Amino acid sequence: MTRKAAPLAAIGRGVFAGVAGTAVMTAFQKFVEMPITGREESFAPANFAARVRST
Repeated sequence: MTRKAAPLAAIGRGVFAGVAGTAVMTAFQKFVEMPITGREESFAPANFAARVRST
């Protein structure tokens, strides 16, 4: 691997790990935690983003 390729490969692995981790955490929350606790979905983050975007 060249000197320039090594940092790019590390960044790529990091991005992949972040996406994979987010997917696993979201799936666990939706299919395990929410049914056990009876908690409904929250739209607060989306509502906040919409308010910030419209200002």
